[in-house]
Amino acid sequence: MYLGDFKEDTTNAGGLFTSRNTTGEASALTSGLIACYKMSSTIETTAGLTLTSTFDNRVGLNRVQMDLSSTAFYAASEEYGIVLTQGTVNGVSVAGETLFHFSISNRYQGSTHTSTDVFDQAKNAISTLGVTTAASTHTSTDIFDQAKNALSTYGVTTAASTHTSTDVFDQSKNALSTYGVSTHTSTNIFDQAKNAISTQLSTISDAVWEEAQSGHVTNGTMGAAAYRAAYMGPMGVGVYINISGANTNTVAGTDGTVANPVSTVAAAKTIADALGTKFIYLIDPAGPGILQFTAAMNQYHFYGIGDPTNKIIDFASQNVGDSLFQNLNVRGPMGTGNRATLIDCEIQEEIGAGVTTLHALCIRCGLVDEVTFDTSNDNVLDGCYSMVAGGGAPIIRASGAAGTLSIRHYSGGLEFASLSASHKVSVEGQGQIIFGASCNVNAEVVVRGHFTVTDNTAGMSNFTEAALINMTKIDTSVFDNSKSAISTAGVSTHTSTDIFDQSKNAISTLGVSTHTSTNIFDQAKNALTTKGVSTHTSTNIFDQSKNALTTYGVSTHTAAEVMTAAMTESYTTAATPTPAQLLFETNALLAQFAIASTVYTAYQRGSTVTAAATWELNDSTSPTALKRTG
Repeated sequence: MYLGDFKEDTTNAGGLFTSRNTTGEASALTSGLIACYKMSSTIETTAGLTLTSTFDNRVGLNRVQMDLSSTAFYAASEEYGIVLTQGTVNGVSVAGETLFHFSISNRYQGSTHTSTDVFDQAKNAISTLGVTTAASTHTSTDIFDQAKNALSTYGVTTAASTHTSTDVFDQSKNALSTYGVSTHTSTNIFDQAKNAISTQLSTISDAVWEEAQSGHVTNGTMGAAAYRAAYMGPMGVGVYINISGANTNTVAGTDGTVANPVSTVAAAKTIADALGTKFIYLIDPAGPGILQFTAAMNQYHFYGIGDPTNKIIDFASQNVGDSLFQNLNVRGPMGTGNRATLIDCEIQEEIGAGVTTLHALCIRCGLVDEVTFDTSNDNVLDGCYSMVAGGGAPIIRASGAAGTLSIRHYSGGLEFASLSASHKVSVEGQGQIIFGASCNVNAEVVVRGHFTVTDNTAGMSNFTEAALINMTKIDTSVFDNSKSAISTAGVSTHTSTDIFDQSKNAISTLGVSTHTSTNIFDQAKNALTTKGVSTHTSTNIFDQSKNALTTYGVSTHTAAEVMTAAMTESYTTAATPTPAQLLFETNALLAQFAIASTVYTAYQRGSTVTAAATWELNDSTSPTALKRTG
């Protein structure tokens, strides 16, 4: 970037630059050092240079200040370059990067006019001052003749009209001298003219540097390029808005700069249009503040500098179609129009009784509480996430009668509300999904990934979860497969309910009346008491029950004997495994295993090397079934 041609010994020169990572995003410059090279040699200096990284607490924004009076190294008629000699951006070295180019009094080449064109310009200047047109076109000869006549008018003898050009010139000088006019030869007149011009150079140069920017806004001119530098920001030239400010002026070159931001969208738009830019930067040192739209804003890029929580945008029902909002807190309803784009934003419910309603492509955005999507159009959320801590979840409410919600790479809790039978929803990611009671059970919803699902409706009938993985599905699949395996081995399997019912029937067969688990226990105690067994705690009841069973010829063991008896670890693929083999196989299936593609390997107890058994999954990414293979 060329900074300009500075006056010698300028004490306050410099510029801003943005450091970016390999993906183009603004990123902090670390351990940066700079030097200045004189372009006519390999000599460099660091004198008079100051580098400020993360200028004004804006990540990626850096300032270079130059004091050109600090050393004789900075001299007139020279070109200079500022480079980084040290520093990294996101761990990548940027040493050797060129930042700026400038010169010192090296753009004026001096006067090269001849006496002829000086004379011509003098004639033109005289004509401009009101001398008759005829005079401006006279030749040197008739100008000489008129001079003689003029001298004659002032008392020069008639004979003078016959004098030579030399003594006429001398007499002209004398006559002019008589009237107080200092005269010289054509040579020194030309020299003095040059000197007079040279004397004005410093004045002209100072006037140029002190000229107000506001008067030079024509695109493509050096003046426009100079004042556009005051609008430089992380994404390029843009207009600055201080949300909590009070400046509503719209003078390009003066208002809307980082040093003098405006406070309204309307003022920013006027200046941005004059600059030919679509970038609008939001700052709010005193924040948080709310910037409310009052008119449509299409195809603009709004960028929040700093914490997005303090940079609040209220769409206020305005059309913002095709605009991009980045690093901001967005609220309020969008007006009718094309879809907007939100990147790295916080999406939050409108303050008060209002509703935040969006028609948008949302990328890496956080959902703070409740947001409504106008599903009469298509909406996409990619890489978005919940900002609700704990067990709660943000809410997505559908406002249109039909449409789509495509949610990709989501993380965290998410509750749906007001889905209609015509809505189509796709969700991919991980976390928790809740269907609110206001959802129509016929809404078409497909969920893929790792989610728990809570259905508060009467039952989502058009819900596809073939590619959904969670512990409930795994437990169910393992239980069903375990039942099948046990059944294959000749063991009858039942649910916990019918096992309990059959147990009651078996007890009843023995003459014990059974009901609930509570009165079964009470009746058992009563039955034992009837048999002369005194019952008290669960321990002696258990012991007495054993005694009673022994009395009837049933062999019993204590709980300790049953639970602490060591079993020999063993596995088999036979159709008739022992109970111990089934227990060890079930333990291996759930405790220590590894999955490689579609191979599910369970390991023996205490080992991650020795295989106990293997199964085959029906899919390497979204399995829904497995079968024993070894």
